[in-house]
Amino acid sequence: MSETDVRAVELRGITKQFNNGAVTALDKIDLEVPSWQKLVLLGLSGSGKSTTLRLLNRLHEPSAGEVRVLGQDVMAMSQRELRRFRQRVAFVFQHFNLVGRLSAIENVLAGRLGSLRGPRSGVMMYPNRMRIEALEQLDRVGLADKAFQRAGTLSGGQQQRVGIARALFQRPSLVLADEPVASLDPESSRQVMDILRAACEEDGLTVICSLHQVDLAIDWADRVVGLRNGQIVFDRMAKDMSIADASTIYLPEAGSAQ
Repeated sequence: MSETDVRAVELRGITKQFNNGAVTALDKIDLEVPSWQKLVLLGLSGSGKSTTLRLLNRLHEPSAGEVRVLGQDVMAMSQRELRRFRQRVAFVFQHFNLVGRLSAIENVLAGRLGSLRGPRSGVMMYPNRMRIEALEQLDRVGLADKAFQRAGTLSGGQQQRVGIARALFQRPSLVLADEPVASLDPESSRQVMDILRAACEEDGLTVICSLHQVDLAIDWADRVVGLRNGQIVFDRMAKDMSIADASTIYLPEAGSAQ
């Protein structure tokens, strides 16, 4: 079966607890995500959005349930298999996760360190074909002219665009983005999300993104899943939702699953 024939993500009966069961972050959730879909997880802080994303590349392990990503049982992987798998599942972090003292292009090149043998220090330690491709990815996010500037001197929006370039440089099949614009102003947020959408559509990638901005979620996503107290309270196509519909996730009493 080819990758295009399977669901990008399948979660079955997922429960995730912390502190020896004292905190339940996810409570028996089921979720399927088709290939190529842009899905937003929407909800309050602590609703389970980040936990869900981190289960998908095994940064967290479930307390119960099954996690299948790109047709593979994530929990059955050896450490070697997991390293290879993570090259196909890129992560865009809320706080950029860049090395500030390194240049933008070095940060992008680091996205494929897992595919190389031995450590790398400096741009010239990477194969020429990789240097060219890294520069092309920076050009896609509008930062080719900043390639050799230290990442720590870039604006927040520019740093997140470097993070997107690094994710794309991995040549992933799935992109996970955890509140990628939470620390950005509204204009920069729109720019970053537009760049992410255009690049992922061009490359035919599946994207699962957590957000807290309702209007941005509806405008950007194909589908919106609302999480509250570790449970799914709505799951709808974005085109069928209004801002008022999606905003119910932030009311004291959220609606039931639909």
